Amino acid sequence: MNDITVAIIGGGPAGLSAARVLAENQVSCLLLDEQASLGGQIYRGIEHVSQQYAGRAEKLGADYLHGLALTQGLPEKHLQRVLNAKVWSVNTSGQIVYSVGAQSYQVKAKYVVLATGAQERPFAFPGWTLPGVMTAGAAQILLKAHGVAVKNSVLIGNGPLLYLLASQLLAFGHPPQAIVETQAKNAWKNALPHLPNAMLYGSSYLWKGIKMLALIKKAGIQHYTKACDIHAIGVESLQQIRFQQGGKTHTLNTQNALIHQGVIPNTQISRALNLQHFWSEQQQTWLPVTHQSGESSLENIYIAGDGASIGGATVARFSGEQVALQLLKKMGVFTQTQYNSRARPLNKQLRVELAVRPFLDYRYAPDNRTMLNNSSTLVCRCEEVSVGQLREHARQGCLGLNQTKTFSRCGMGPCQGRQCGVNAALVLADERKLSPDKIDYYRIRPVIKPVTLAEVASLAKEETN
Repeated sequence: MNDITVAIIGGGPAGLSAARVLAENQVSCLLLDEQASLGGQIYRGIEHVSQQYAGRAEKLGADYLHGLALTQGLPEKHLQRVLNAKVWSVNTSGQIVYSVGAQSYQVKAKYVVLATGAQERPFAFPGWTLPGVMTAGAAQILLKAHGVAVKNSVLIGNGPLLYLLASQLLAFGHPPQAIVETQAKNAWKNALPHLPNAMLYGSSYLWKGIKMLALIKKAGIQHYTKACDIHAIGVESLQQIRFQQGGKTHTLNTQNALIHQGVIPNTQISRALNLQHFWSEQQQTWLPVTHQSGESSLENIYIAGDGASIGGATVARFSGEQVALQLLKKMGVFTQTQYNSRARPLNKQLRVELAVRPFLDYRYAPDNRTMLNNSSTLVCRCEEVSVGQLREHARQGCLGLNQTKTFSRCGMGPCQGRQCGVNAALVLADERKLSPDKIDYYRIRPVIKPVTLAEVASLAKEETN
């Protein structure tokens, strides 16, 4: 087992930023990322695409090209990069187990930085598991990695990513047929108090959204707002999308629905480490408890970027640098004066970038009414557990998510609760008339990702070597 100073899990904006700062200050780092190239989900394939497919990169937009500054010019000394690395175990002492192909490896890190980013919030409604229904993030992966645009699609849900994806599909020559936008109850009422601050400090984000909406309108893309009671209809695959708007029923014929209802932190590893978490009313999900410096409830574990709280790519980059500076001070590489000279202006930039978040979080809060009002909706797609079943569990005395495993195996499938945890908690909370923070979350245990017996057995060979 190799000993290292800092292990960084995740090669997106936060992980890359942290790795650069630490390596530039002669701290040995190991950067692990599950993808074949650095950049994370938001900058997926940025170096490959920008070098070989300049036209594709231009269509994806200027924000995508910003990723080049993060991936290029990384220090060669003091920084070891391992790609295609699937991390499947992390413990509180800093021991990490990961696989590359069929071979597994173990390392021991004095400090661990979780820069695991975000995942799309599960968006459950009747028919969401039909072939032909996929997430907006998956559609973006097709665009970035392969230059493939989903044709004649219907975009469903809410959040700025829907506007961005519509603009990108338009640039690729395959505009969506329609956008069916949902809106949570009291979304505007809750968001409006935060609009002045957003306009003062985050006007660039607002103008970006306004321009995308204008582009969508100019292209003649149908845009339904305040849609509800979403249904995906089909026998063996998607054939129609049906929804209510303004008291009328609308039906759209399509074979491709791209769904999205915001993003939430990927907390599988922080949960497996049994770190403290709390329910955020603003972001409508659980967040790990972190100090301003990114330190978690365990002093050797730090969390940077969207894995701590959703802030976007720029905030993630600043957050990664913030964690790196804190570690440099903690290890004695930086004096307090050196730390202050770098941290104070950085913290100021972070506050400015985060000023728009309350408005965006409340304006694009998830609308869970369709899910909660349809007992047949599948919540756990791995084990095919429905809203109605979860409600019955609650009536039978099921108090939280860990008990649902006993009642119905909800959360025990290949995704280990990633795609059902939040929604299952919302159903139980609704049935029991409680706030979600009163519902205990799944206890996540290694292995965190699916592994083969060969990968586990290869550890013995690695230890022998």
